[in-house]
Amino acid sequence: MADYQRIIDDIRNILSVPKPALSDALRQAADDYSSACREVNDRLRRCGEYLRQHLWCEAVHIAELEPKLIESVSVLDFMEREAFIELTQAHEQTQAPQLMIDVAEELQEAYGRYAAIEKPLARLRVLNLKRASGSRRLAVMRELQRRDAGVPFWDDDIIGLERQSFQEIERQASSDARRLDVNALDRSLDELSQNQWRERPPASLLKKISSLRRSVVERTATSKLPRLTQELVAHFNEHRAHFQNSSAPALANDAVWITATQLYDQWYTHAEKAELLENDPMYQTAEPVLAEIQRIRNEQQHDQNRRESLGQFEDALTRPDMTRFKLQGLRRVAARWALVPTDVDQKFGRKMKQLWWKENWEKVVGAAMFLIVVGAFVFFILVVKK
Repeated sequence: MADYQRIIDDIRNILSVPKPALSDALRQAADDYSSACREVNDRLRRCGEYLRQHLWCEAVHIAELEPKLIESVSVLDFMEREAFIELTQAHEQTQAPQLMIDVAEELQEAYGRYAAIEKPLARLRVLNLKRASGSRRLAVMRELQRRDAGVPFWDDDIIGLERQSFQEIERQASSDARRLDVNALDRSLDELSQNQWRERPPASLLKKISSLRRSVVERTATSKLPRLTQELVAHFNEHRAHFQNSSAPALANDAVWITATQLYDQWYTHAEKAELLENDPMYQTAEPVLAEIQRIRNEQQHDQNRRESLGQFEDALTRPDMTRFKLQGLRRVAARWALVPTDVDQKFGRKMKQLWWKENWEKVVGAAMFLIVVGAFVFFILVVKK
């Protein structure tokens, strides 16, 4: 860099003299300046080749070698350049080539492109050195593509890493299945179902992991069923008398009963996952208890339906916006679950009468007025005839 500045200083000294004559200093300056421009153009040409391939990092690396390329171009593209070229032509001295200014401008833009990807690119290099998994490198590669939009080779690199990731996911899924880790298998399926892949994940891979998951779920459930069966039967038998002597509503908040229903639900959940058949010894062991719990649950549900429908019916009897048709419908629902209490039925009768009068009083009054008029007319006729 210092040599380039010295050359320009020598040229300016020559140009400072009016009508410079041919001299050894002019010959040397022409040769030095021409050589400097060729050197800089050679470096610019190499940078241009990298820029055409969108290799910002490589182009910037060459430009940053000493003397720095952009600064060198700035020095050699000095204000008096045209005057010096005319002088060397006049004295038939070595002609300097035109500087590749357009490449220098592209190089300046490349600095901005490189700055945007410098940090993730450094992370990718570290991950490559560590031989990190394809999925970790893929995340950084996708970030690079977002930051360096329009560069075609990122797609090819990402597709290659995706294919590697599919192989890694398949191997990891087999390992997760051996450890009966259904959560890890779910994460793999969730990752494969996302819309971030350039290529659709192989159908065979999705099918394999789904099959592994079903197998793990079945094996896990099957391994837990014997203990659940034992706990369910033992708990119910221990408290059988309590359950049979208590009404269904009374059991609703009973801690012992709640434990029984939780065991019941867990047993059925695992039995379904294990695809347990009715002729299986575990099913036959648990079936009497399951049936008894279900019977009590049905009674609780029946009682709840009765109380809810009766409550809705009683509430409707107090509402001013009710019609006779709606009340009759609510009473039918309440009567479906149990007999309607006498006092509630009496309220219903009174309410129906009130609503009837409310709906028909005009008709009754009209009919009465009509009868009065007719009676008066008949009376008048009879009186007149006499």
